[in-house]
Amino acid sequence: MAPYVVSDNWDGGKYTPTGSWAYAATSKAHDLEAATELVKWMSGTESSVLLFENTKSMPSTFAAYEQITLFDEDENYRALYEQLRDYGHPRPKTPVYPQVSTSFQQALESVGLSGKDAQDELDKSVERIDAKLERYTRK
Repeated sequence: MAPYVVSDNWDGGKYTPTGSWAYAATSKAHDLEAATELVKWMSGTESSVLLFENTKSMPSTFAAYEQITLFDEDENYRALYEQLRDYGHPRPKTPVYPQVSTSFQQALESVGLSGKDAQDELDKSVERIDAKLERYTRK
């Protein structure tokens, strides 16, 4: 367990990143109206409950949590829900989020499992992320 990396203007409060699946309809969809309805359904309560039941992926709506009894019956699931409810914040909006996530994991493993210096590993992570961000910088 480790605190999640937050921005330089972090206020010191508890912070739990949220986010998982994303659904979208492209402007080139054959039937944009139907695709939009599918996205609405996939983002809704019924879909969230089904996704949880089949994958244990945390629901995306408060109504879904209310329908899933496991969040009342199991103290571990209840704690996860309360953490998301009370301290959840959207993940950073960046086109390189996969690199952010991977770099954070690599730093945690290097420090926690190999005993490497935390600041050195975080500095390496920043360098890797910045390198990926360069492709999105307008010149």
